[in-house]
Formats: sequence, structure tokens, C-alpha cells
Amino acid sequence: MSASKIEFYVSCKGLKKADVLSKSDPFAVVKLGHTNKDGKVNYTEIGRTETIGNTSDPKFTKQFILDFFFNEIQYVKIYDSDQVSDDDSLGKADFTLGALMSAPGRSITEALKDRSGRLAKGVMIIRAEEVASCADRCKLSLRGIKLKNKDGIFGKSDPFFTVSRLREDEKWQQVHKSEVIMNDLSPAWQPQDMSVQALCNGDYLRPLQLEVWDWDRDGDHDCMGRLKTSLQGLLEGQGREMDLEHPKKDKKGKGQLKVDHAEVHRQPTLLEYLAGGLQISMTCAIDFTGSNGSPSHPQSLHYLDPSGRLNQYQQAIWSIGHILQDYDSDKMFPVYGFGGRINGQPVSHCFPICRVSHAGGSEEAYGVQGILEAYSAAMTSVQLAGPTLFTEVLETAMARANRPSTQADQRYDVLLILTDGIINDMQQTIDSLVAASNLPLSVVIVGVGQADFSDMSRLDGDGGMLEDSARTKATRDIVQFVPFSKYNLAEGGMGARLAADTMAEIPDQLLKFFRSKAITPNPPRPAAPLPQPPRSPTAPRAHGAAAGGASFDPPPPYTR
Repeated sequence: MSASKIEFYVSCKGLKKADVLSKSDPFAVVKLGHTNKDGKVNYTEIGRTETIGNTSDPKFTKQFILDFFFNEIQYVKIYDSDQVSDDDSLGKADFTLGALMSAPGRSITEALKDRSGRLAKGVMIIRAEEVASCADRCKLSLRGIKLKNKDGIFGKSDPFFTVSRLREDEKWQQVHKSEVIMNDLSPAWQPQDMSVQALCNGDYLRPLQLEVWDWDRDGDHDCMGRLKTSLQGLLEGQGREMDLEHPKKDKKGKGQLKVDHAEVHRQPTLLEYLAGGLQISMTCAIDFTGSNGSPSHPQSLHYLDPSGRLNQYQQAIWSIGHILQDYDSDKMFPVYGFGGRINGQPVSHCFPICRVSHAGGSEEAYGVQGILEAYSAAMTSVQLAGPTLFTEVLETAMARANRPSTQADQRYDVLLILTDGIINDMQQTIDSLVAASNLPLSVVIVGVGQADFSDMSRLDGDGGMLEDSARTKATRDIVQFVPFSKYNLAEGGMGARLAADTMAEIPDQLLKFFRSKAITPNPPRPAAPLPQPPRSPTAPRAHGAAAGGASFDPPPPYTR
């Protein structure tokens, strides 16, 4: 299936008031649906917007980018975010991407419905556009000069600014929001780092609108002034003071915005890092808790079918591992289990699977085939137990990733966790993930089986950066969660879709880490010299044979 990349933004109007003493605090949850062969649509969460406090008309700045296939269903829900009680549903809307991309202006307005399908209060507006290929980033430093005070004689305004771009339908779409500076009419905002693709979709002359707002606790922010420009105008306007205008066009001075600094720099690509010798290593962690079911029973998630049919753990290892192994030169992968007992010993929450069947051996398996063989061998010695705890596995992966990744020696780790249930150490896991965000590490979690994985969305930073128990925020999002049940690998191409969706966020996570450390791609390595012809005839290598005798022929296909 060929695909184009599209982006879309979500906004709402007229949402119901879900809180007693104030308006709602809405955020949007976006789910992508696939129709299975039985005609049922299975939905998977792909991200969340930021939460906007105390408003009935939120305009979310979160950008969603996804592959556009001919007729996938996009399912969007709006929730009221409440710090005391569970989230209250404000309504939902569903639509097909085909309808969105073929609508005039690529914009649709959908009436919200409640959980029973009846009309709810408010509408949702979805605006889309095809994504232009652009790896540039913009750094922009702005300051306000003598902004008009909106807080009367007893205080000063609390300004922040937003950036909106003009859409194809001649409407403005907000794409960026700065921090708020309290009680200051000449604020100097922190330098803003923005994707040029998100800012103007790669068009440097595309009209942009900068608006300065006075932040109010009740969410009813007051516009202090606005101006129109473009990315090219900002680049050429360094040091220039630009007059702000008020929407009502009154003649009183509204202050100025000054461009202290504006620059565009090209962001290196993952391919450039790989060409320069970047090594990506994978660590695999497998859930051996009792909720998987007895391995001797055909309904168990760990059942090893004598016919060669792969269980979900084996399918996920093969689909994801055989892609990652190509980016590691030695193809040696640590493999751990958690939540199991080895030969009747106390429960271990991180044990090397390879040593279960080969005492005193290495913790690493050679290639994906080696991971699968170690997993199968361990099933004869590991008793399923519990509970499901991630912390020890995370700390082990963090210790491996903690080796220096320098300009000369560029390394990055991916931890693949395969689990069947809800984790029992959520806060400790979040604490570890916040600490891990400073390391060259990404964490991919694949949920196997039919358990309720809704809590896993807390670990994925799509709705905002994770915050640990000490209120320290993660420096970047490093987690991607995918439920295996979304994919029927009996259908052609679904194994590739599983791998693609599971690893979709790794390139950006990797690039953000190296950018934060000012590590740039090394020069491309020279091609390896051509092998010399043998001096004497040799027997041909058997099909699928590799160094060390390991075989990398794919396992038997999954069938139902």
C-alpha cells in the first residue's frame, strides 16, 4: 500500500461546561481505525493534544502527522481533563480520512456525539494538509516593547505570543505558543525552536500571524496586538521593531515586537547519522507473568505450537527485530525476562533469558533468530508468576545506554518490552522513564493479548512530557506504545505495518537526543573493499546460513 503523509489539527467550538465552577479543561484524543476481515473497526490511540484550561472553544496546537491510505477511519474523542475525578467525555466525532482530504479546503466540521450516539453540545473542526518534505528548523527570539497593559492600574499584563499560519482555505491555524511571562510589559521570551514544516509547511513566504496575549487564569485571554509577516520576513527582520495592531483597529499604541534573533538551520537526518557509523542496539524484554496463561495450553499467549504457527510474542519479535538488527554491526542483542521464576527460585523481575538454558553463557543472542531460539528454550525452565513490574528492566536498559555516546562513537539503544497486562509499578516506571529521557534510549512497548491497555497512554508523552514524583519533567518523549491486537498478521503487509507503527517515533526521538548533545553526523564511511576472488574452488554456502552457523530465514508464516 502506497501512502502520502498528511497533517491535521483539531479545534472545537461550544463545548459543554463539565466543571461546576468553571468551563471545561479539554484535550483531544486521536484514534486511528482499521477494518479487519470481519468488518469490525479496531481503533488505536495515536496521540493526544495538550490540555487547554477553562475554555469551551479550544484551538489545539498539537500537530498530528500520519500516513494517508485510501480509506482508513480516524476516530477522535474530546475529554474534559480533571485533576480530581476521572476524565469526563465531552463528546466524540468520527470520520474517514478520505472524506477529510476530499472536503473543500480539506476542512470538516463534525457535530459531537455522546457515548450513546446522541448529539452532544459543540462541534469539532478538523483541518488537514499534505505534508511537504522539510527537515529545516527555525530558532526565533522575540521580545515585546512597551506592550499595552490590560490589567489596569494595579498590575501589569502577563504576555505570551502565538504563531498561526494561513491555510489553503484562507483561515488561520495556530501552530505554536510561547511560555507566559508574568507581570511584564517588555518581556523577552525564551528562544523558540520550531519545525519549519509545522511553522509554514516549508513555504518561507507563507503568511504568518503573530499575536500577543495577556494570560488570564480563567482562560479568557485578552489580545494585546497582532501583526502579519512570514518566515522570510522574520529572517530578514532581525533587529527590527514591528508595530502591533489591535483587532479593533483603534489608533492607540499597542507596543512593538522586536526580532532579537531568527535563523533557520537544516536538521540532520537519521540516514546521515547511519552513513556516518551510528549503531542502534536493541534490548528485548519479555513478560513471563501468570496472566499469559499456562504455556502448555493452546490458548496461552506463550504457547509454542508444534505446527510452527507463531504466537504473538514471536510475531512481534520477528516483525520488529528483523528491521532493527540491520542497524547493529555485531547483531548481539541482550534478552531479558521479567515476572517469572527460574527453576522454582523467587520471582525475578529482570533475568537474562539466554543464561536460563545455557548457564554461565552470554546475556546476548545473535540476531533475531537467536532471540527466538532463546525464548523458546527458556519456556522449559521458567515458571510464570508475577506481578508485572517494569522498573528493573528499565534500569538495566538505562545502565547499558549510559555508556558515552560521543561525536566519534555514536550509539543509541532501543528497549523493546513485550507485555500482556497492566503494570503494577506505574509511578516507579514513570520516574525511571523521566531519568532515561536524558540517555540515548527509546522504549517501545508492545501490548499482546486482549488486556485493557488504556493506562499505557500515560507513558506515551503525546499529551505532554512525563513528570516524575519529584515534579521533574522528562526532557523528551521516549516511549511508543502499540497494542498487538490491532494487527492481523495473517493479512498481507500487516507485519510491516506493525513494525512501521511501532518504530514510527524512534527517528525523531533519536534526532532530538543528538541535537540536545550537539552531536552531528560523522562523514560517510568509505565503502568496504570488494572481496578478492577465492584462490581455489569452495563449496557454496547453504541457503540462509550466516556467520557462526546462525540462520536468518524467516520463520513459518502466521496462519489462522
